[in-house]
Amino acid sequence: MAITDNESGPHQRLRAYLANNPHISLRTLSRKLGRNDAYLHQFLNRGSPRILPEQLRLSLSAMLGIPEHELREQDDQRTCKDDNLKIPFLETRPAMHTHKGTDSFDEQKEKWQFSRDVLSHIHGEDFSTLRMFTIEGDSMEPILSHGDNLLINCADTMPSMPGIFVLFDGFGISVKQLEIACQLGLHQVRISSANKQYSAYHRKLSDMMIKGRVIWYGRSIG
Repeated sequence: MAITDNESGPHQRLRAYLANNPHISLRTLSRKLGRNDAYLHQFLNRGSPRILPEQLRLSLSAMLGIPEHELREQDDQRTCKDDNLKIPFLETRPAMHTHKGTDSFDEQKEKWQFSRDVLSHIHGEDFSTLRMFTIEGDSMEPILSHGDNLLINCADTMPSMPGIFVLFDGFGISVKQLEIACQLGLHQVRISSANKQYSAYHRKLSDMMIKGRVIWYGRSIG
């Protein structure tokens, strides 16, 4: 049975888009979403699924050129306040000599506010593991500069896939490129800088604390 009476926002917006763009079909949009040809037809006319999953809403909103929140059902609407998330910063200068048994990364009161939709494009849907960190020094030049604000995923602490991480290496907190040093064994990590003035070195995983992988950065110009 077609859904025609008291249609919610997503159905209205999708029908309006199709009416204004007759060369685009539900089948084409469904395929671009990576779903079967009848997916959006069933959503519009059979109510299945009743609510579009968040990731599909984000993809569809990008295709249609409309805000993501306009594709949410009324009972799935969030307030403006809930649409913005505050990500706390990590302390950048803790004084310590060893990290064992101690969390050397204390959270500051300062927070950055992000749009939920923006964070969804950067990271996905689980934002509880995200933290901000301000880099100090020039060891990651020219990739990252002193004062850059980094967004890190604290759930990703294993450099089995090489990348840039925030870590405590037994001597201090830094931002470095990490990768497993296969020739030295699975528990050895190669720690290097983008700035060639700094030499690479190795540490055992057990002798360091990897706080998280850098997934985004913000920088002031000028």
